[in-house]
Amino acid sequence: KIDQPRKTAVEYINKLKNKPALLSWYTVDELLPEWLPKIKDMYNDIDENDKNHPAFQVHYYDGARMLEKYYYTTDIMATDPYPVGRPDLNLTTIRTNATVNGMHGSKGIWSVPQIMDWAVYQKDRKPKPPTLDEMRNQAYQAIISGAKGMIFYSYYDLFHEKWPRNESFSIEYFNERWKGVSSMSKEISALIPMLLAGKVKPLTVSANDGAVISAKEHNGELVILLANPYYTVKSISINIPAGWQIASKDQDQITAVQTGNQLKFTLPSIGSGIYKLTKKL
Repeated sequence: KIDQPRKTAVEYINKLKNKPALLSWYTVDELLPEWLPKIKDMYNDIDENDKNHPAFQVHYYDGARMLEKYYYTTDIMATDPYPVGRPDLNLTTIRTNATVNGMHGSKGIWSVPQIMDWAVYQKDRKPKPPTLDEMRNQAYQAIISGAKGMIFYSYYDLFHEKWPRNESFSIEYFNERWKGVSSMSKEISALIPMLLAGKVKPLTVSANDGAVISAKEHNGELVILLANPYYTVKSISINIPAGWQIASKDQDQITAVQTGNQLKFTLPSIGSGIYKLTKKL
C-alpha cells in the first residue's frame, strides 16, 4: 500500500520529470539507516516513473561501510565534508574516498564542497567565510579522489555573514563573496573537457608528506592535478612517466624541481591546481 506522502511524491515526479532544468532527484539528506526501508520505496518510485533522471543522496559519513548501506537505494552518492574552520581541509579527501569505496565503482560519485560560513549556523562562531584558495582546494581534492560532480553548498548562505540569519542579510556581502565563488567555478569548469575525455594515467609516488595527486593524459599533455589540504607547505615527489618532460618549472601555485627521473612538487598552504608535462620530442 502506498501512503499519501509517496503518492504526492509520485505526482511531483510525473509533473516535473520532463522539465529541462531537472538534474536529479535529491531523495536523502543525511538520513540515518533506520530510514532505509522508506528510502528504498522512494528510489523504486523514481525508477518506475522516471527512467531518465538519477536519484541522488548526500551523507556525512567518513567510512565506506556506512555509505555502503545505501548502495541499493541511489544512483549517485555524495558526501558533504564542510572542512573550513577545522585544522585542515583533509576531510574532503577522506569522505570522497569513502564514497568511492562504498559504491564499489558502480555508482555516480559526487561531492558537496563548502562555500558557506559555519558562523551562519552556529551562534558562537566568528565569521570565517571560505577563501578562494579554500574553495578551489576542496574542488581539486574531490576531483583527485574520484568525484565526477560537485554541488557547492550553499548559494543562499552567501547572503549572510553570521547567526541569526534574519539580522545579517546583505546584498553587498553576497556580491563580495560571489567574486571568489565565481572565479573558482570558472576555473573548475574549464577542466571539464579534460576530466571527461582524458585518459587516467597512473603515477608512481616516491615521497609524500600530505598532498593528494592524480593525472590524466589529454590533447598531448599529461595533466597532473594536485592539492595540499593543510595550512603548511607540503611536497610530493613522483617518478616522471616515460616519454614526458616538464613544460615549465613553475605553474600557477605549484613549484617543481627535477632531479634525474624524479619530480618534486612544492605546494603552498592550501595550494592546489594543475601541472602539465609535455611529450618529449
